[in-house]
Amino acid sequence: MSSENPYAPPSFSGPSYTSSAVGGNLEIRNVKADINDILSYSIKVWKENLGTLVCATLIVFGVSFAFAFVSAIVEAMLKGGFEAPATPVSAIFSLVFSLTSNVVQVFIGIGHLQLLLALLRGRQASLGMLFGGGERLLPTIGVSILLGLAVMAGLILLIIPGIIVILFYWPAYSLVVDRKTPVMEAFSLARVITKGNELTTFLMGLLSMGIVLIGFLALCIGIVFAQPLAMLLFACGYLVMSGQLDPKAAPAY
Repeated sequence: MSSENPYAPPSFSGPSYTSSAVGGNLEIRNVKADINDILSYSIKVWKENLGTLVCATLIVFGVSFAFAFVSAIVEAMLKGGFEAPATPVSAIFSLVFSLTSNVVQVFIGIGHLQLLLALLRGRQASLGMLFGGGERLLPTIGVSILLGLAVMAGLILLIIPGIIVILFYWPAYSLVVDRKTPVMEAFSLARVITKGNELTTFLMGLLSMGIVLIGFLALCIGIVFAQPLAMLLFACGYLVMSGQLDPKAAPAY
């Protein structure tokens, strides 16, 4: 086990991998990533762990559906029918339930990302990890709000600034979840990671959208297979660009 301190200041001494394989406590540094390496390794991990990934996706979708279903039923009861106009009580309930649902989504999203990162690092992972995100809940809510506001503001300003925000700062979320990086520090560190990797990030986005679209076209059922691969792409990209994973020397399953 590595004795390196994960909270130590990051080092950016060179654009090379810190290790020939992977590690969770390696120093964060900028690595120029190859989209082909990211895609091929993501597909490898996806194929080798398809059962776990599909089950995790079904659980995440199931939680979202359950909240939406319960919310619709209770709100209809408070209004006196599905088609009835909203009442003050139903409006308050809808707001509170929506906020609660968002918090739960962030909570399970933390566990989902931790599961993906564990698989990419060649470590044991279980579905129980989906419900282990409590420790990082508040910081992750913070980084999600800030990143969302920044993207929204950028999109309002003729769209292009919003795309630039995504290209520059998307790893901030992963850093907060994976490395327990303070929220504001995560943004500056994210920019170091993405420097020189903007095109690769853009291609990852196109690939992920294409994969999800194919999943929807496959009678919508294919989305439970496509969504995990799309998410693995960005999780893998984060690890590769930050020097924590060399896909060419990654562990075999």
